[in-house]
Amino acid sequence: MDSRFPNRSPSALRRRQAEVLYDLEVELRKIGWEDPAFVYDEEHDLLRFRDGRFAFSRRHAD
Repeated sequence: MDSRFPNRSPSALRRRQAEVLYDLEVELRKIGWEDPAFVYDEEHDLLRFRDGRFAFSRRHAD
């Protein structure tokens, strides 16, 4: 467990990390700095690796 957030479960911490990563990537895409490793899947509102595997969404990360 992360000592900076003693009251959060490991799954809550992973969820928050996925949310932050997703939000950061979405904002970077808006200004043209997207990571070329990811493709945005608009239908499912998530990011995938270029080979089609799930990378992360607002709630989950691989």
